[in-house]
Amino acid sequence: MWFNTLKKRSLKKVVEKAKLNALPVDFKYDFKEIGIVIDKADARFIPDLIKAFEKRGVNSHKIKILIYTSENKKKLDQGHFGLKDFTISGGTENIEVLDFIDKKFDLLISYYSVTTSPLTWVTAKSNAIFKVGVSDENTELNHFSLTLKTLEVEGFIEYLFKYINVFKH
Repeated sequence: MWFNTLKKRSLKKVVEKAKLNALPVDFKYDFKEIGIVIDKADARFIPDLIKAFEKRGVNSHKIKILIYTSENKKKLDQGHFGLKDFTISGGTENIEVLDFIDKKFDLLISYYSVTTSPLTWVTAKSNAIFKVGVSDENTELNHFSLTLKTLEVEGFIEYLFKYINVFKH
């Protein structure tokens, strides 16, 4: 138990030191590859998120999803990660997590209603060009945050693209 507490503290320190990269001056807000980091409790929204992005011209094969789970199983399902995947020094050796954060997504969606250290770590460490969150917590991790009372995909996507159109002009 104390080992997990140390891991969480290390992850928080990594997040606090992370710097959000500025958007490139020539960024067109054209999203071809999207990463979504989400808590397992909110995973029921994944099909709706994929459908909403498909409606806006994003190929579903270009959407990668990483799901955080608090379950303490030895072997997690593919595309899932947990606190056990992190080291006491605030790093990870989980290949799926490393591949996800190394990928230069056009857009990263941090779609979780409850903030946990592993989720914010992935958001902070991601090499995505444009990062969007759904909370007013940890706004320094995202270029843009939409505060939602409840996670609701259609409203989120509608407002996201409404504001993106404002950014474009």
